Amino acid sequence: MTYRFLVTTTDLGQGGRQRLADAGCVVDYLDDANDVAEVERRMSSVAYDAVISRTVELNAKAINACPTLKIICKHGVGVTNIDVAAATERGIPVLTTPATNAQSVAELTLALMLNCARRLPFSNRKSPPDAGPAAAMAKSYRAKPLDWSALVRLAVAWRASHV
Repeated sequence: MTYRFLVTTTDLGQGGRQRLADAGCVVDYLDDANDVAEVERRMSSVAYDAVISRTVELNAKAINACPTLKIICKHGVGVTNIDVAAATERGIPVLTTPATNAQSVAELTLALMLNCARRLPFSNRKSPPDAGPAAAMAKSYRAKPLDWSALVRLAVAWRASHV
């Protein structure tokens, strides 16, 4: 049996595309990842079995417009963009993929913490154009208090994503 998916973004990572293709799924993508009207229009005109939701709103109008819809999966965490009540009323399960991006979030958080501690954006703006990278990196974080407990939590999240 072939399943028809709507992915509410313009593309999906190669791994996801390959798994869906290997399973024989037909996959449609949005032309505009932020267009709620496009989601509603597609769901009212195509018999989708499943939706892989990203960040655009998946409202009751869209959910109810697709009588063949069997499942909604949020690619990421949180379901604030999905009308879970409308899905529940129709008996459609809403799934999430918790911790799938924990490593990326941990890495970016650590980078942003160090960026803020060293005041890199400010230093970069205040440096003369010909000063080179050393001028922008002049601030040291050695004397600055960092939230080391947050770093420990990030390390634990990173380790959990590698088990």
